[in-house]
Amino acid sequence: MGQSTQKKNPTMAELVDALKACGGVFKSPDAGANADFLKILDDNFPELKIYCTGKIQTSPGVEEIEGSPTEYYRTVGAMIALLSAYAAYKDDDFGLDCVSKGERGPMSMDKVPGKFINIGNKPDQYKEFCKGFAKGMDSEDDWWAMLVFLAVHDIGKSDAFRNAVNATLPSAKRSDDHDRALARALTDIDSKQKFLPSVMKLTPKRQQKLAAGFMTNFQLPQLGQGEISVMNLHGLMDMPKESLTDGTLRNYLYHSIFDIAGASSNEKFIFPLAVVPVYMGFSSAMDDLMDKLAQATKPSLAL
Repeated sequence: MGQSTQKKNPTMAELVDALKACGGVFKSPDAGANADFLKILDDNFPELKIYCTGKIQTSPGVEEIEGSPTEYYRTVGAMIALLSAYAAYKDDDFGLDCVSKGERGPMSMDKVPGKFINIGNKPDQYKEFCKGFAKGMDSEDDWWAMLVFLAVHDIGKSDAFRNAVNATLPSAKRSDDHDRALARALTDIDSKQKFLPSVMKLTPKRQQKLAAGFMTNFQLPQLGQGEISVMNLHGLMDMPKESLTDGTLRNYLYHSIFDIAGASSNEKFIFPLAVVPVYMGFSSAMDDLMDKLAQATKPSLAL
């Protein structure tokens, strides 16, 4: 009987080792020095090329010049934020270094908190956050699925992607919202096969959970964003009870934390930030929210 020709995914430890081999945040923070690591990501997550192809919305109403790699490096930063959490969970100091060391000015855990964002000397709390997150990652497959999640989470910002998804929908259901476009693609087999090869390699159950998260259209406020639209709460209210207890909502909310951590990553400094108020404050509030939603017989906004 012939052996399967499907390429085996690298493990989280192998990805951390590949990032280390490039020199680390102290010696090699830029894209050029980390070319070998970035190639591994590009080879295993083909969706990443979408982030630097054509016109990309970096935020509502703001569009990068065609071919800009801004969203690519932000996405890579989010993925490194997950790898750093894995390393910290394994008691590897490289995990904390990824999100706090190097020439970051006041936005670093080993510096006095700055005026722009409250980042201070809280390495123990960061490690506690990482170990708390890891409690929901029971297997290597769970970690890999989260990497896939982060790799695809913002491809809806691509004009070409949204246009292709909208072309499959009646006019009334079309949207310029990047999360809604991705949610639609995740529930359409043709779109998944065309645009989401990494997602297609996940089990059907994991694919369903990924789609369920994005169908909420719920998101954390990004840096500089003053409010979350109340409409984002409706997806939480409508979410199936199973999604509140099987890790679907948990991972969807956590992905926002890693996304924010990677928001400052760029070609000259690919490593993410440990955003202390978000990392340390949101995770406990998130657990409380999920508990209340799960306990309610009929979810209401009076939580």
